[in-house]
Amino acid sequence: MEFAGNSGAAVAMPFAQTGCGVRVDLEWRIKACLRERLPGLKGEIFVTVVGGSAVIRGSVLSLIDKNRCIECCRHVPGVRKVVDDLLVSA
Repeated sequence: MEFAGNSGAAVAMPFAQTGCGVRVDLEWRIKACLRERLPGLKGEIFVTVVGGSAVIRGSVLSLIDKNRCIECCRHVPGVRKVVDDLLVSA
């Protein structure tokens, strides 16, 4: 499984919102969870966190893998919402 960095797109965030350190920590914990719980996962996964929302993008080989990725993100402390942009490429 490969994890790509951020898409490079700038995201406007209000000053009082979650800081960069928390965002990076959440991204790291989500990626660690995916590596630990889904070691055989094939595909390329992109994880971006804005506030408490995790956006997960990329492609996986099955609907089962897609659902496992989403559930894994939901179980990471600090993630309040998961936005699913995963595609199943069968």
